Amino acid sequence: MITGGGSPSPLLMTTIRLFLYKNTMKLDTIFFDLDDTLLNFRESEKICFRSTMQHFGIPETKIDVSLFAILSKRWWKLYTDGNCNFSDALHSRFIDYAKEKDIILDGKDTDDYFEKQLSLSAILFPDVIPTLEKLAKKGYHLYLATNGVTTTQNEKLKISNLFKFFDDVFISESIG
Repeated sequence: MITGGGSPSPLLMTTIRLFLYKNTMKLDTIFFDLDDTLLNFRESEKICFRSTMQHFGIPETKIDVSLFAILSKRWWKLYTDGNCNFSDALHSRFIDYAKEKDIILDGKDTDDYFEKQLSLSAILFPDVIPTLEKLAKKGYHLYLATNGVTTTQNEKLKISNLFKFFDDVFISESIG
């Protein structure tokens, strides 16, 4: 699913203002983040989580996107603080969710399906493509640095047609 929706992220708007402001110093390189800067990750997460729960037969009354978002943030913080490994963070958010909602889910299987759904969902913020086109046309070197699962991030970049704008892409799982 590729759509344009929602308002541009504050970081994207700041970047646009910075580089369109006429009296700024001349810079030639810009780094972007992918999720919640160019792509509306929060909306994709909601849609993909709901789809994942439905796939595994979880009743609508047991689907709580807000709880999942809280657990995901908690496990991501544990990972970034060095208190667990990457795959544990991904799987454990589903294990904790299952405990909280008193349902049965396999953390790995559920996360694998969820990541596949995320890799098929790229909701662009408005004006991302025209902004990147304008910056590239003006000769800026554009780079992307993003957190996440390498295969998921690469697929989102492919289906959103964003790869072509970047001189290089750095994904946390790939570079450590």
